[in-house]
Amino acid sequence: MRTLHTLPFVTVVLFTAIAVIGCAPSFHKPLELGLSDNEYKVNILSTIKKDEITVRFEPSELSNNYSQGIIAGMLYVAIDSAINKARAKKVEKVTAALYEATAGIDFRSQYWTALEESLNASPWLKMESFDKNTSGYAKEELLAFTPPLFDFNVIYEISADCQVVVVRTTANLYLEDLNKPDYFGT
Repeated sequence: MRTLHTLPFVTVVLFTAIAVIGCAPSFHKPLELGLSDNEYKVNILSTIKKDEITVRFEPSELSNNYSQGIIAGMLYVAIDSAINKARAKKVEKVTAALYEATAGIDFRSQYWTALEESLNASPWLKMESFDKNTSGYAKEELLAFTPPLFDFNVIYEISADCQVVVVRTTANLYLEDLNKPDYFGT
């Protein structure tokens, strides 16, 4: 038997759960059952825009405090400069080993080779064309392709602790309509 004081709690929990589920963005649409039973000749588009990795650090913002007058402001600018130089040197020191280990690696070539091998191993996707791009595709350019189309976009960046390179791929598979992917995921 429910009491009056537990009913609001249950209602709040239930309402919150429904709101969270309803507002959650969808980053994955699974492939419908049966679609992989057919064989498709697909055009592959793969974009890797970034050619270098930039490491950022949090700059000092003491100089934003000009309420103390011009002399204090100038002092803050000098302090900011010294702090920023020290932070930049620290970042360079932390990332030096990673840069040294990855300096001679052609990420794009290795990624595209691995992607091509994976797609060639697919029992239901047969590669008709493979377009490798470094600048991305405008919407009009994408519409010039005909389905089936498999579009890959790759972003890579250095982790917050400057220890590893994080690679994120977004894939969209269009079997019939370029405005409605049959599969998408990150």
